[in-house]
Order: sequence, then C-alpha cells, then structure tokens
Amino acid sequence: MAELNVSLLDVLKFKGLDGREIINEVIKSNPAVTGNDTMGHSIPVASDTISWDSFKGLYRISNEEVDPFRAINSGAGMSQGAYETRRFDITTVTRYFWVDRALMKRDADAWSKFLTAQCANGIESVISALEKQFFYGGQVANSTPSKYGFQELQEFIEKDMVFDAGGSGANLSSAYLVNFNNRNGVTWLFGENGTMEFGDSIDDDVPDPKDPTKLIPVVRTNFEFYPGFGFLSRYAASRIANIDITTAFTVTKNRTAFTDEMITTAIAKWPYGTPNAIITTKAAGIMLAASRTVTSIVGAGSQGADITVQSGYTTLPHEHNGIPIAYSDVLINKEKRVIGIPA
Repeated sequence: MAELNVSLLDVLKFKGLDGREIINEVIKSNPAVTGNDTMGHSIPVASDTISWDSFKGLYRISNEEVDPFRAINSGAGMSQGAYETRRFDITTVTRYFWVDRALMKRDADAWSKFLTAQCANGIESVISALEKQFFYGGQVANSTPSKYGFQELQEFIEKDMVFDAGGSGANLSSAYLVNFNNRNGVTWLFGENGTMEFGDSIDDDVPDPKDPTKLIPVVRTNFEFYPGFGFLSRYAASRIANIDITTAFTVTKNRTAFTDEMITTAIAKWPYGTPNAIITTKAAGIMLAASRTVTSIVGAGSQGADITVQSGYTTLPHEHNGIPIAYSDVLINKEKRVIGIPA
C-alpha cells in the first residue's frame, strides 16, 4: 500500500464518530501541548514548523534603551538589542499499531480513514509524553532527563526568573508563567514542515495476546513526527516554586500557600513583556482559590442589604488579571524543593 502523509494538525483535529476533536478527548490534561485542559480552560500555545532536525534561533538577552530625542544638528543614540544564537533540537516520536487483516480487507476504501483514527488514538499517550518532556525533560519528574528527548522548560528558566512560594516538605508543586509566541517567547517546533508520516503497510503475524501459541494475521504500520520547542528570550517564562499543597484536600486550607500576590510578584520579575499563560496543578489551584475571597450580598437587593465576605472560591481559578490559568495533569505535587532562589 502507498505511503500516506497527513499533517499533524489533521490528526489532532480528527473528528471521531461522535464529532469530537481528539485534542479535547485526551484522557489527561496537557494544556502546554494542546492549549486546553479538561476543566475547559484555554491558553494561547504557539507553534512553528521547520525543515531540518534543529532550529537556530535568536535568544534575546536584553534590549538597551537610549534617549530617542535629539536637537537639530545633534546626533541621536543608537539602540541595539543583545542576542545570542541558540540551537534547539527536535526529537523523533514513533508509534506502531496494527489491525486484523480480515477487518481491513472487508472495507479497503476505509483504510486511509482507519489510519487517521488509529493515529488519533495513539496520539493521546504521545501528547502526555510531550507535556512531561516539556516540563521535566523525561517521562518521570525528578528523574534523569531522557537522552532522546528535547530540553525541558526548567533548563531555560534563569534563577532570577524563579519565585519562592516558601513551602517545604514533601508536598510541593510549581506554577509556570509562560509567554507563548514564535517571535520572542516559547514555541513548539515541528520538523519536516509539520508533517506526520505513515510508514508502509506491511503484512505480518503477531502473537495472540490471549494465547501466545496462536498468531493473528495483521497489517501493521507506524506514524512518526518530529517535535521540539524553542525558548527565544531569557524572559519567556518564569516559575513559582515550592508551593506547599499539603492542605489542599483538607477542610481547613492554608490560605497563604499560593496567592495572587505571589503571581503578581513573579510577573514583576519580567523586565520585558508579560506571560500570556499560567500552568499549574489542580492542587495548587485549590490553594490559590482558598486565598481569594468571595463577596456576596445577602438580602432582597434593597439599599443597606447585609454584605457577607466568604473566604475561598468554590471553583478553580481560570485567570489572574486577564492571564488564563490552565491545569496540567503532568505536573506533580511531589517536586523536590528548589533552594538558592534569589530574594
């Protein structure tokens, strides 16, 4: 059978029999990849395509500001941004799958559609793997980064872009403030111009998983694509570390473990630009909700009605001063404590 090429976007947006898109059907919440979480929150994830196996990007270090005004017959100062050239590598993602040969031959015209459907199923676990790689550089947090993957976000965040939430102990989490854009922020990169390739379909026999002494005649193939990401400014992301979520699931919650003031302070560390997304865990979101207050008016709406102030939101916050908040199931609540964070 001929090789079939479809775009990664086609697969991610593939509509199943019920009409839902796969990016909204992933079992886990992976907003850094899909732009959506399972709570219905959205963030503006950026992406770009490249032709080679790496990308050399301009990494902005600073932007010198000079007085732009001048007198007649007098010169003006010259402003120049400071950049470094950095290389961002992409990696290879491969998934194999097969179908019973008899099932395929019953409706040969549906083979192309079946490939897309199987790819959509397989991409669910791949999306989670990409999100883990993005935050932790491997498939398990606090472990040695995968030697086959791309660099993780933490590798690029400078020490002066990390804020200490003050937590200690074994139940710690983080919140990441990210500026997703493909000019001077964080952007996903997809090699081979964003194409997802299907390999040739091959007749084969595989052991019956229920009885390994028997064989199933199958047609097998695989898909492959080439993801990575670029970090194009030292001010493209920051991190709020050491968020203590110990009391997140108790009746009495610590209302100072994670607050809007912490987010505002972390944003103030950005000398240029501002984040357009905040990604954290649901437990940290509960702590943020507990720190907020809800004002409700009790009475029939007449003047002088009583005002009741209640502590804590009843839902997970979805924004901070207009910056959307999304919740990732990949981020864990057992992170190692980050020490040596500048005051």
